[in-house]
Amino acid sequence: MSSKTDISKNEQFVFDFINEHKDDHSFITKLREMIDSINDEEELHQTQKNELDKRLEYYKDNPNDVMDWQDAKTKLLSR
Repeated sequence: MSSKTDISKNEQFVFDFINEHKDDHSFITKLREMIDSINDEEELHQTQKNELDKRLEYYKDNPNDVMDWQDAKTKLLSR
């Protein structure tokens, strides 16, 4: 069972990772690689892999259809 502290550390890791790659146009590819690297014991379901592939293809077709990092951060933190 995760404690509130564990969740905060995990959330901070995600925010730091996103911030580090906010200007990197291959972000989704890097995200998929990260998921694959930490997912040794838990394999992604095929539907999850398909969704990541779909989003990557959408990004490749629409590279300017992105959200500003500050807007994304504000939206995430307001939840």
